[in-house]
Amino acid sequence: MSTRCQIVINEECSIKNPIAIIYKHHDGYPESEHGIIHNILPFLQNFKRERGNGLEHLAARLLQHIVNKYNAQYTGIGLCRELHGDIEYLYIITDKYLYVYKMSYTDNVDSGKKKIKAQSTLLEKIEI
Repeated sequence: MSTRCQIVINEECSIKNPIAIIYKHHDGYPESEHGIIHNILPFLQNFKRERGNGLEHLAARLLQHIVNKYNAQYTGIGLCRELHGDIEYLYIITDKYLYVYKMSYTDNVDSGKKKIKAQSTLLEKIEI
């Protein structure tokens, strides 16, 4: 089964007004050599050391890095306008930190309409 995740690049630890949102359909878990942290943290550290700041450039190069790393030329990775309602992990990247959240969902029935409520739990805050 796929472990979906999204990576938000933003000036602050927030999903509001993101610079970019990257969707990854598989291997979205944080741990292990195939997980997100192992594959993007060295890139983020190198980018910061070589480029300094520039979150828009970071977003573009991070997407390129992930596509190349996972050899996903046509599927499984993309850009989004908003958060999906079925991701297991959310990563938020700022100038200084990589935040790792575990997502969970509950069904709410309000006036006969089913709504999904997302909740996040901060697992880790990693300095870049």
